Amino acid sequence: MAKLKTKNIKADAKKPKVKSKGKKKETRDKILNAASQIFASYPYHTASIRMIGKQAEIEHPLISYYFASKADLFRTVLTSLSKNRRELEISWYEEIKTMSTARGLALFIDYVLDDFRNRPGLLHIIALNLSQPPDLEPIPAFDIIQDFMEFSVKSFVDSIKTNCSAHEGEMFARTFSSLMVMYLGASNTFATLINKDPNSIIYYNWVKDALIFTLLPRLEEMTKSGGGKS
Repeated sequence: MAKLKTKNIKADAKKPKVKSKGKKKETRDKILNAASQIFASYPYHTASIRMIGKQAEIEHPLISYYFASKADLFRTVLTSLSKNRRELEISWYEEIKTMSTARGLALFIDYVLDDFRNRPGLLHIIALNLSQPPDLEPIPAFDIIQDFMEFSVKSFVDSIKTNCSAHEGEMFARTFSSLMVMYLGASNTFATLINKDPNSIIYYNWVKDALIFTLLPRLEEMTKSGGGKS
């Protein structure tokens, strides 16, 4: 009589347990959240996988299971942040399109400030990585930063009817975007220069007042005969 084959219980017991899909997603989300905080606090070339692992409270070698490299992780973070902001900007322009120029600009700035208070990462990352030493390799995913800045300019040009040339409209939009990056993305530095707390409502009110004071007169002139209300 042939012997019955018995199951090798000991061998099966040694097999590593496979994490559930839910657990994998939870770990991946922790890594992305930690990476967003680190990349928003340090330039790309200074931030490290070890820092991200410490922030996520996991062993940093585990990160390589979810992301092939720091560059891959950085690109994933930037892609997600810029996608969310693009969707918001589209909705903001849709909402202000029938408003007066003054009301529309004020509300748009309010939305930007509110988004920054809740999700400061994108503008911090842009500000930290815009200026790169010439002896370092270009940061990966810089094209995403460029695409986002171009999107912001195009959104303004396409959404705000003006009576000025395309060149002037683009120049205004670039100035607006650049001031946002400086005042908010580099808030920790800029607020210190004017002796204010970068996380205070006083500083946010200063930013809004400064932007309106600087931009509104020109924007009203640009929209006076171009379909916008002033």
